[in-house]
Amino acid sequence: MTTDPRDGLMSMRQMAEALGVTRQRVWQIARARGLGRKVGHALLFTQADLEAMRARAWGLRKDMLGEE
Repeated sequence: MTTDPRDGLMSMRQMAEALGVTRQRVWQIARARGLGRKVGHALLFTQADLEAMRARAWGLRKDMLGEE
């Protein structure tokens, strides 16, 4: 049995959905902060990358971050 190296990683689309922004905005934030890792042609993200994006709001409204 082999393990998939992508286990626990999120795609750009999954990140965008989690943050309530577009894939392009995720790419902009990732590029500016050096987040994510390139696997083939895809840019994949860890849970820590998601938390780092949430920690620094980057223009996201509080309701998008799960804050009231």
